[in-house]
Amino acid sequence: MSAPASVSESRREPPPEAAAALLGELEPKPRQPGLPAAAARCLPAQSAPAKRFASLALACAAALGIGWLGHAIELGWQPGIVRALDISVSEKTRPETSRADLKVVPQTSLVTLAGSPETSLVTPAPPSGQPPVDVKPSANPPEPTVSGPISVQGTTQGIYNAPFVSLFQASESVVLEALRSQPISRIKMGSGGRSLAFKLTLADGTRGYYKPEQTVSSANWKAEVAAFYLDRALGLGRVPPVVSRAIPWSQLSPAAESDRRVSEVVVQKNGKVRGAFIYWLPQKLVPATTPGGWENWVRVEPFARWSISPYQSSAAFGAALRTARAEVVAGRQAHSHYDEVPTPLRAELPAELSDVIVFDYLTLNYDRWGGDNTNVLTLGKDGPLIFLDNGDAFSAGRARRALLDARLKPLQRFRKRTIDALKALDVTRLGETLAHDAQGPLLDARGIAGLALRRKIVLEHVAAQARRFGDAVYAW
Repeated sequence: MSAPASVSESRREPPPEAAAALLGELEPKPRQPGLPAAAARCLPAQSAPAKRFASLALACAAALGIGWLGHAIELGWQPGIVRALDISVSEKTRPETSRADLKVVPQTSLVTLAGSPETSLVTPAPPSGQPPVDVKPSANPPEPTVSGPISVQGTTQGIYNAPFVSLFQASESVVLEALRSQPISRIKMGSGGRSLAFKLTLADGTRGYYKPEQTVSSANWKAEVAAFYLDRALGLGRVPPVVSRAIPWSQLSPAAESDRRVSEVVVQKNGKVRGAFIYWLPQKLVPATTPGGWENWVRVEPFARWSISPYQSSAAFGAALRTARAEVVAGRQAHSHYDEVPTPLRAELPAELSDVIVFDYLTLNYDRWGGDNTNVLTLGKDGPLIFLDNGDAFSAGRARRALLDARLKPLQRFRKRTIDALKALDVTRLGETLAHDAQGPLLDARGIAGLALRRKIVLEHVAAQARRFGDAVYAW
């Protein structure tokens, strides 16, 4: 391997035409009626009806002052608009860049990083008699078979009985049983957040965070429980223990006092509210350390310095895209977002980040990445990454979201056992379990079908990367 580039070389910016290529600007595009010239130039090649729809959507977004262009993406003009916005992973138009062009500090190459042995807290295995199924992009994965409901209650093993050491407590079964059945001794209203929640202390001292059913979309209690089941089915062990539980509203309401969100709580005819009861982690939660350029940790190819990272809040992502387009239109050099490839503080962090990107794609959770990594958390300083706060997962509507596509596409390195577990995942069997939860079905048939579709997309993406890069994609 050649020597790393100097600092001055690492700061080198692409010429305007190179950045324009990344933005899909090389071919001239006719101006669309009612659109500014700059906006018209940013439209990808599309069919005439798609262009008319895209023009109207973009014009409306501009007129309404929508802060996130990604909201316009969700209107449905994909895959064309994704090509226009995909300035981080355009394979055909990216300027030639070798890994030697990227300086690593300290002098540790990504190849060495990727090959480092990992001591993991999670050791799942596919179920006995169910070897991983090879998935080719040209063919659909085999249909899963129904073998009855499955349960994670009372066990520290995954749904497929794949043993793992719980990150949260030695005996997860004890925690689950306490959350499910212990009497409540103390209730305190939760602080922060858009939705109403309660911090509960149980008779045996166990503490948990209760998210009741509410009309606000971000308070999807069912998603919290469903995400737990999926996490255990894949043997990840990263979602804190959670159960569904119904609690009399008369018991909770005094703690809410006159909070304006009380009107959004859904109370059943029997006077109870359903909700997700999440184990309160005793360890301090710390935002993960992901310095500029960390995206290289989950890539075989370099992540270009001027690329816009999709791993940020939706608002910040949209603002960065608009700024980048304005620079291209004005003929200015693209802005560099990092100088040197950083070294992770823990060897396991890159694999954990790869896992959470895959997991969030499967669960349709677009709310992971935000300011200061408030939802990308570790157990203690530089501890293992956990997948906390899944209330925005499994949302209604489209089974596939362009923002999540943009987060999956740059991913080129994977934990092999995670992908093996995903290949072995019996979606139908998982759906049977989710349908038989004590408080009612957690996902309907459409939700299960959406999960099956996203599983297929992830496996096809992994297979495509494996054809390009071989075994390098299985870095962990």
